[in-house]
Amino acid sequence: MQTLKLSQQRQQKNALGMLTLGSLVFQGVNTLLLLGLLGAFIGLKDKAPPAMVQLEAGKTIAVEPMDSRQRTPAVIQKFVKDQLTLLMSASGQMPRTVGEDSVLVADPGIEVSIDGGRAKITTLARLAAFGISEDFRSAFLRDLAERTPQDVFSANGERQRVLIVQDVSAPEPVAEGQWKVTVISSLVDFETGDPVGVPKPFNKEVFVQSVPVPAIYDFSSPLEKQIAEIRQSGLEIYAIRNYVRRNIQSPSRAEVEPDTETFIDTRPQQN
Repeated sequence: MQTLKLSQQRQQKNALGMLTLGSLVFQGVNTLLLLGLLGAFIGLKDKAPPAMVQLEAGKTIAVEPMDSRQRTPAVIQKFVKDQLTLLMSASGQMPRTVGEDSVLVADPGIEVSIDGGRAKITTLARLAAFGISEDFRSAFLRDLAERTPQDVFSANGERQRVLIVQDVSAPEPVAEGQWKVTVISSLVDFETGDPVGVPKPFNKEVFVQSVPVPAIYDFSSPLEKQIAEIRQSGLEIYAIRNYVRRNIQSPSRAEVEPDTETFIDTRPQQN
């Protein structure tokens, strides 16, 4: 009887020992896994971010790490050039999608209230205006409507206006997430029978600021998608003022080249 009890006690001790040993082994393996994960996280922290990213459509593009409020000079320059071209050019035509094709149709224009009545801006200008800050957009569109030749909307297309950009300067920081660029360009009016056109200087200092990039969803309306595309650069114009450049002459006889198209002159507080 005692022999049986001793045998049972030994079995219990052996089972307890095996359980303890198994627990120690499990804890050891768990510790090794945690150390491995810690090492992986440390390595990931020190690892350089990917330089190439493949888009959903299959196109591969180069990327670089950047603060959410920063924009590259190339992005700022392209945004300003594209925005001013859409805002200022007036051809009397606009693109429209027919089936899978894009065709040009007559632009009916968009009416805007101005002092003394109403005037039209182009449909593309109205869309591009969503790349302008809320507190600047209304004043800009009123001024644009007053200066847009209304005969561009005539049935026979008596006039067309094209903005030709010669240069967009490197962005100059104004504040965190804000920049100033100088645009040297000309507004050229073409009338029926005049293929040469009449140019007017359009030289401006354009102030832009970074904004969140809007998301585009499958359920977004066509207008919402168009507005989101305009703001995909994560930028908006918050002020425009005239830029005066000097003619190249001797220092003692320097003259200022006038900007005959004064347009908007909203001056921000920053220098």
